[in-house]
Amino acid sequence: APAWREAPELVAPLLAQRLVPPAVPYLGVADLRLRALHDGRRLSFLLAWEDETVEDLDGIGAYHDAAAVMIPAARGQRPPVTMGAPGAPVDILQWRATWQRDVASQGKTGVDQIYPRVVHDVMPDDVLPPEAAALYWVGRAAGNPLSQTIRRTPVERVVAEGFGSTTHVADARPEGGGVHDDAGWSVVLTYPPAELAVAAPAAASFAVWLGSEENRGGRKQYADWVQLRLEGL
Repeated sequence: APAWREAPELVAPLLAQRLVPPAVPYLGVADLRLRALHDGRRLSFLLAWEDETVEDLDGIGAYHDAAAVMIPAARGQRPPVTMGAPGAPVDILQWRATWQRDVASQGKTGVDQIYPRVVHDVMPDDVLPPEAAALYWVGRAAGNPLSQTIRRTPVERVVAEGFGSTTHVADARPEGGGVHDDAGWSVVLTYPPAELAVAAPAAASFAVWLGSEENRGGRKQYADWVQLRLEGL
């Protein structure tokens, strides 16, 4: 969108996550280019970083590219960058390249795409009515966000109060998307409509995962809190 060109860009240095295990052994990407926009209701971030490869399929020993933005859940707070702390929650949006592929393929990404030479038996969907077949896909039936095949967004919203407390927000409607060129990824993450004039965050933190470097979970690069000032609010 043309408006992004008018938004000031900040180049934030990234750090290798070595505060807690599992840590990343070395820094995979050094800098993250950041921009932010709002319309009085929605808040969007544009993240861009160098990454020559696209990792958008998970498998045995294969991991996906991802990025996230974290803001304090309460106005005026700047919780510990370690995903908040008890009594100091954070609100996180995470984009996954695998989910971007799911959206683009309309749910046609699965084991056959990850392992093209796979040989498998008859699937429940092949022989049972949809309602009965759904019971065999336990994760989907339970509403596990990682198990869904039909996605409307490649972004997940979670809240946390420290490591190990990440909780999926089921009724959230985050928006976003990512595109890759020859140099790297550009990803937009958008918080759903909110009263920004009341709860405008004063800071944001960011993280990047490189699937080619086996990043996942705590194995990531992150940017410490960056001051955020939203003009007009």
